[in-house]
Amino acid sequence: MAYIYRIVLDSKEDVYRDILIDELKTLEDLHNAIVSAFTIEQKQMASFYKSNNDWEQGEEYTLFETEKSRYAFLMSGGILKEITACKGSKLLYVFDFFLMWTFFVELVDIQEYKGNTSYKIVHSVGELPKEATMPDFKFSNINASEVETIELPNKDDYIP
Repeated sequence: MAYIYRIVLDSKEDVYRDILIDELKTLEDLHNAIVSAFTIEQKQMASFYKSNNDWEQGEEYTLFETEKSRYAFLMSGGILKEITACKGSKLLYVFDFFLMWTFFVELVDIQEYKGNTSYKIVHSVGELPKEATMPDFKFSNINASEVETIELPNKDDYIP
């Protein structure tokens, strides 16, 4: 069987790819397909996160093991069939943690496929913008009147 994932870039413009890939491939294979399909530089860190219908981050799957990611799973060990077993399964994909390219990944179809390629782009819309859209962090539970203010020292008090 083969999965068709819709990978949507978090951007103002419509930018997405539908990628067909074998269900027995790994998240690392899907990562490589995304990087190729969007023609982005492959030398950056990336992670997939299991997600729910509200696109909240769950378990992390990293490309490489690092000190910070030692409690995460590796993409190379994540079989697509085991991680996204049914239509509608969702993942978040973050590429380049400095620029924060963020993609919404959803399994939109499962098909029989007898091809021998590692992946295939079945639909493409839009082009990757020159710059990533920075996440819009909202702190709705903070009341401005409850925020403590501090006075900064006068710069003249410092001895050069």
